[in-house]
Amino acid sequence: MLVYFEVGGFLSFNEPQIVYFTPSPGARIVNTKYEKNFIIPDSKNIPRVMKSAVLFGDNASGKTNWFYALESFKRIIKNGLEREFDTDFNFESENMRFSIAIIEPVSRNIFEYTLEFNKSRQIIYEEFIFNNDLVFKYEDKKLSIDIKLNKKNELVSLFNTVNSTDTFLSKLEDFIPDYIKSFVDAISSVGVVTESAFNEEIKYLPQIRLIDESEKEVIDNYKKEIVEILSDLDPTIDDFDYTKREAKDKVGYDLVIKRKDHKYDISYESQGIRKIVNLLIDILGIFEGNTVLIDELDSSIGAKALIRIFNSIVNSNKNLKGQLIISSHNLILMDFDSFHASQLYVFSKDCNYQTIIRSIDDYELRYEKKNLPSLYLNGSFEVY
Repeated sequence: MLVYFEVGGFLSFNEPQIVYFTPSPGARIVNTKYEKNFIIPDSKNIPRVMKSAVLFGDNASGKTNWFYALESFKRIIKNGLEREFDTDFNFESENMRFSIAIIEPVSRNIFEYTLEFNKSRQIIYEEFIFNNDLVFKYEDKKLSIDIKLNKKNELVSLFNTVNSTDTFLSKLEDFIPDYIKSFVDAISSVGVVTESAFNEEIKYLPQIRLIDESEKEVIDNYKKEIVEILSDLDPTIDDFDYTKREAKDKVGYDLVIKRKDHKYDISYESQGIRKIVNLLIDILGIFEGNTVLIDELDSSIGAKALIRIFNSIVNSNKNLKGQLIISSHNLILMDFDSFHASQLYVFSKDCNYQTIIRSIDDYELRYEKKNLPSLYLNGSFEVY
């Protein structure tokens, strides 16, 4: 689960912007209508993490760039600085900075990792923290390792001899694999969906998502909720079924729509139906402890279906360990009946065309909170 993500110096982000997936300090969550929206831990050492968040913003405000930033940082964590980043730098930035905190779904270990580098891929700052204890830090061209390690001094001396043009996370992987491998594995539970073939305006696009046996079992466990979502999009839908299909030496299932016991191939359905069906496995991955991020989930999907996805599936008592984070233009989701203020973020551009991110909880709304969409449309959340 994501605890926070920070990005700066990347595309439309100049000054670092951070999105927290925890309630604001001092916010009352337990014994309120928002309690089901958060995962309340047994230990005080683990933060309360929200099950969902919605990112709002006009076109070109930087929402998609934020998803690209997270995906880029994931690749860096897994592969190091293996490619050039010249075209990714913000035009006013010399350095690029990322920072992330994540809770591993099973062990509940907390990892925090920060990286800053320049256009020559030289590391400016790097820090790795495990369960609130510093593992290593690189700052002012000096590496320090704060855990017990054989030949630690020799290792530090070796890596301090030259400027680093790759991450110390990559360099130290063979020396502290228990920490780093666990972190990389945890990052794999964060999935970013920035586009889908089902977004294309092609009416008869064939179904490409092959459902395996384990995925079929998850879908069947939430069949009632899924049928409700599909019927919100099309009231004539009353059920669904499967047909077997073989693709690339794999045998799986295609989901087919049922109306009064008649079956309909998914390729003949509306764009919204095809998109939801294609994303079902991603969304239901939250029940395995995954964090799923989808850019513009609401395109081609009606408001009723969106609300049901959050109220009946994501922010439900059934979801004990996963997250769904989306960007949206649908202001019906900007609603305190469904979301705590800390779960709603607004992206806007300042006078220098740089992306600024603010939580709705950053504003003193008082009685005006009942008119969130109006406040948004009037520009009350924009930064100039």
